[in-house]
Amino acid sequence: MLHKNLLLSELSDKRDSFRAYSRSQARDAEIYAEELRRTASLTAEEVIGMLGSDEGTGALPSGELNGSGSVERVFGPVWRNHEDAREWASKVLSRRTTFAADGSQIYVEKETSLPVGAVQIGWFENPHDPEVAFVKDARLELLTPADLISGDETGADPESRIGERRFHLEVRRIAEFLESRRGWESRGERMPLAFFDGTLLVSFSLPQTRLQKSFIDAMVGLVRLSEETRVPVVGYVDRSLSRDLVNLLRSLAGIGEAPSITDAALLASIPDALPGWGDRTIFFHSNRSGMGAFRDESSGLS
Repeated sequence: MLHKNLLLSELSDKRDSFRAYSRSQARDAEIYAEELRRTASLTAEEVIGMLGSDEGTGALPSGELNGSGSVERVFGPVWRNHEDAREWASKVLSRRTTFAADGSQIYVEKETSLPVGAVQIGWFENPHDPEVAFVKDARLELLTPADLISGDETGADPESRIGERRFHLEVRRIAEFLESRRGWESRGERMPLAFFDGTLLVSFSLPQTRLQKSFIDAMVGLVRLSEETRVPVVGYVDRSLSRDLVNLLRSLAGIGEAPSITDAALLASIPDALPGWGDRTIFFHSNRSGMGAFRDESSGLS
C-alpha cells in the first residue's frame, strides 16, 4: 500500500531536484535545437568530415540531408476526415501481406520446488485480401531447470535466459515469415512487410557476454535475411530514450557535458517540428560505440 502522506512529503523534499532537472532540460533543449538548425544547413559529407571516423558520435546523417536545409520530412497525404484516412490505408494495404509477432514470458520459482519458466509467442499474418484467410496462431515453450540453471559458464540468471529464449523465438518466427515470402517479386505480389516489437539495434556495453552476443547474432541474421529476401522488417518502440541525434549534435558542437535531454524530448521542444501525422526526420545511420556487428562492409555504415 502506498502511503499518500509519505509520498507528498518526499515530493516536497525533492522539489528542488525536480526544478533543477527541468531547468537543465530547458537549457539543453535550447542549445541543441540551435545546433540542429545549424547542422541542417550542411551536407552529410560535411557533417561526416567534421566528425572523422570516431565511433560514439551517436549517429551520422544520410544523403537525405544534402541540400534540404532541414532534418524534417513531411509525410504528404492530408485527409479531411477519418473515412478518407481509412480509405487511403485500405489502398496501401490491399493484397499486401503483413506479419507481426509478439511474446510473453513467466518465471516461477517461489511457488514451486523447481525453477520453471514459460515463453509464449503469438503472431498475426494478414494478407489484406478477402479471398485469402488470415492466420493467428501461437507457440508455447516450457523451460525446465536444465534450461534455466545448467550449461552456461556466464552465470546468467534464469529470468535473463527466459528473456533470451523469448527474443530468439520472436526472431525465428519472423525469419520463417521472410522465408515464406521469398520470391514475392517474381510472383507479381505486392511487397510484404514484417514488424518486430523492439529496436533492431541491439546495443550492449562492452565487453559482451555470451548472452548479449546471442541477441546480436540473432538480430544481425534477421536483418541479413530481410535484405536477401527483399522483405522489409520494421522495428518499433512505443517510447524511446535514445540520445543518438543529441550525441551527434554534442559531438559537432564540442560539448563536453552529457546532455539531460533525449532525442524525442528535443524534437518535442521545437515549435512546429514534425507537426503532421507521419512526419519524420531524415534517415540517420547509427554510430553508437560497439556497433561493429551491425556495420555494412560495403558502405562502412550501420
